[in-house]
Amino acid sequence: MHNGYLLPSQYVDQIINSTDYCAEFLRVPIGLRGVVLLSLPNTIQKQIFKKISDEKLIDLLRYPDPDDITDIIQGLSFFRRKKILSKLEDSMAKKVADLLEYPPDTAAGLMDLNYVLVDLGIEFKDVLTVVEKHKKKTGKDPIVLVQKDGLFVGEIPVSAFIRGSFDDVVDDYVIKVPTIFYHEKQSRVIKLFEHNKHNKVIVLDKGKAIIGIIYSDDVFRLLKKQRAQDLYGFAGLRQEEDIFDKFYVKIKNRAVWLILNLFTAFLASFVVVLFRDVISALVVLAAYMPIIAGMGGNAGTQTLAVTVRGLVLHNIEKKAFFKIYFNELFAAFFNGLVVGIVAVILAYLLGASLVFGLVVAVSVLLNLMVAVSAGFFVPLFLKHIGKDPATGSSIFITTATDVCGFFIFLGLASIIFL
Repeated sequence: MHNGYLLPSQYVDQIINSTDYCAEFLRVPIGLRGVVLLSLPNTIQKQIFKKISDEKLIDLLRYPDPDDITDIIQGLSFFRRKKILSKLEDSMAKKVADLLEYPPDTAAGLMDLNYVLVDLGIEFKDVLTVVEKHKKKTGKDPIVLVQKDGLFVGEIPVSAFIRGSFDDVVDDYVIKVPTIFYHEKQSRVIKLFEHNKHNKVIVLDKGKAIIGIIYSDDVFRLLKKQRAQDLYGFAGLRQEEDIFDKFYVKIKNRAVWLILNLFTAFLASFVVVLFRDVISALVVLAAYMPIIAGMGGNAGTQTLAVTVRGLVLHNIEKKAFFKIYFNELFAAFFNGLVVGIVAVILAYLLGASLVFGLVVAVSVLLNLMVAVSAGFFVPLFLKHIGKDPATGSSIFITTATDVCGFFIFLGLASIIFL
């Protein structure tokens, strides 16, 4: 039972903790259902879509903005989406249909349509008339954008309506706003917001006419989603999987990666078997093997995170490819020297000889350089073959650092001590 008015996030919590998602969702006030639905995990959204009737779905779609309606009905089948669109008001259906034409991973996939267009040279009293008409029709205060001959000029800020008089023309009050073409990737949108102080970006078509607005709030939601996807990718999970999936879905999604991980783990074991005579003669080597592997794995994961972020934000360009790589490599080398010196001291304090400590130090240093190379090249290779550079990269990087780390450490030990 709902006691009084709750925040959308509180309704989300109640739905997640319920036994019947759809029934609990239908207890949410109808004006908030769109916001709540978009805040729910994809798995729960799908279960609600399966149970909710078309009539109730159409009712809740009378409240959200066109861009939110687009996000909601993208989760429906093609035929059901078409049926729902036919039941919406003509003006809303047209806006949503237009938004559905754009790929969801582009700038157009993020844009909002709550704006009005006025021409350069218009007076404030006429602008206010346009704004009032829009507000009466949609119930929302729009952003006022200015065009000249169909091309974007700028925005009239809210402060201009306070400073200007009814008979003033808008020309002297127009401010510049960053723009982006509709087909640009969302990574370009993120970069644009990073380098501009504005809280909005105007989306243009090929002819430089205005087709929508992207707000910083939309980009913030995108970044949250990307961070979640990266976390799934590092763990080798499908991005569609979430905590509410059935156990058999989790088995299906994870089994391949676990089996692959098993095979790669056997590669590291194979290297250890090759040096079993060395380990039998110097049992103390076994105590230091996790240190070699662990240091390499940590360094590889750090480089992987930096590389994936660079790929997402398009910061890694071909002309700077080797510069970026050697920068990472030099950092690994000098970090390896520092860590190696500490390793020599700790090994000596634990009773090992200085020569043994040097073997540990050199192994750590070389494995850090292997780790950085793997952390840099593995995601680049996956991107080159058309795969997600985050998905499962950590498995291959861990394999590289374990195999190479053990080979270097045990190989050096066999050369020096046997």
